[in-house]
Amino acid sequence: MAGLLSGALRWCKSLAIAAALYVAFALLVNMSRPFAVPSAGSKFGILVTGCASGLGYDLVRAIVDDVPENKNIVVFAGVRKAEDLKLFDSFKNKDRIVPLVLDVANPSHVEEAVRKVGASGVPLYGLINNAGIGMASKRISKHPGSEYSKAVSDVLDVNILGLAHLTGASMDLLKSAAKSLGSARVVNIGSVMGLVFTPTCGGKWLPAVVIYYYCN
Repeated sequence: MAGLLSGALRWCKSLAIAAALYVAFALLVNMSRPFAVPSAGSKFGILVTGCASGLGYDLVRAIVDDVPENKNIVVFAGVRKAEDLKLFDSFKNKDRIVPLVLDVANPSHVEEAVRKVGASGVPLYGLINNAGIGMASKRISKHPGSEYSKAVSDVLDVNILGLAHLTGASMDLLKSAAKSLGSARVVNIGSVMGLVFTPTCGGKWLPAVVIYYYCN
């Protein structure tokens, strides 16, 4: 048993090192690719998901309130629940925020959000896939199979399938903006769990690794 555990730990360590090297290489390759930045005065939009709290909420504030140079940027801020649409009312420049009900795991939400962004007439320069959920650490042996599989399925629906669906649905808008602005960008926010593995984080580790590979 001890030998089996030791072997498993060595395998996990090797996998983590290999993943870190791969991500570092991919970042170097991507950073070497030139891309255009919209010229001063160009009005453009950025769609951010998962804005009800945490990093997404702070991203919206940083873009519209904290950097004066961003005055031409309109932020389409996705929140999962309708009651969260008023979260940005206290922002100084709330007139540059377009809140959207956007549960990325809900296909109708995705299609409606993309339709509203397109109807706004603001070129979509950027998509920031920030929405994501975690799951409480659960050992399969201590929880019913249906409970564990449901938790993993929910994580994958949001963190992977929702991300992929929204990116694909937004692609025409991003391509159109790239023609007028010179480029467009997609930023996918993952988790350090993609590089670090522990026995109780399987449900978090899988989507984090997939996001790294999906990006490259």
